Amino acid sequence: KQWYQRRVRVFTDLCRDWEASSTLPEGCPTRVVNPRFGVVLAHDTDPLKLLLKLAITGSSVVGSGKQPFPWIHMKDAVQAVHTCIEDESVQGPVNLVAPQIVDNKQFTHALANACLAGVQKVNLPEFLVRLMYGTERADCILLDSPKVAPQKLLDLGFQFQYEDVDSAMRDIVEAECKEGGVLNMYMRKKKG
Repeated sequence: KQWYQRRVRVFTDLCRDWEASSTLPEGCPTRVVNPRFGVVLAHDTDPLKLLLKLAITGSSVVGSGKQPFPWIHMKDAVQAVHTCIEDESVQGPVNLVAPQIVDNKQFTHALANACLAGVQKVNLPEFLVRLMYGTERADCILLDSPKVAPQKLLDLGFQFQYEDVDSAMRDIVEAECKEGGVLNMYMRKKKG
């Protein structure tokens, strides 16, 4: 437990130091915005392509499945960054995540449902996740993530195109199917 807390503290300290380094001298007219991205979901990224292919055989919940999974659809992330640039009232840290807070189990089920596939009955054990992705990535991202909300964006009246993970995953699967490939063949077979 102690080595884990030390790793998380290092990751947290790194983010805090990075944001602190962007602080400008008092009186400087330049506005600073520190975007804090959740997992950006887009069909044309290697990690999501891999997840989509794995979903065909049945996705597995990672670890306990109870860890938060902060996410945002790529289209919303682009619009949110544009809003942060255009709206001069925005400054400081801004959480670029969807308003729906889900855990890993909910995300895995949304992915499986969008692919018309099932979820494995056995969760992917934590030790295997660490072996597959490395201890730091596994512990700081996959097995333990912060539970955050996009409060500044909501206060600005930002309109999310994909507020819930189910609609986001359906859009991503649909976009991936338009490109053809294994997922497209699988989906046509499932629907037909």
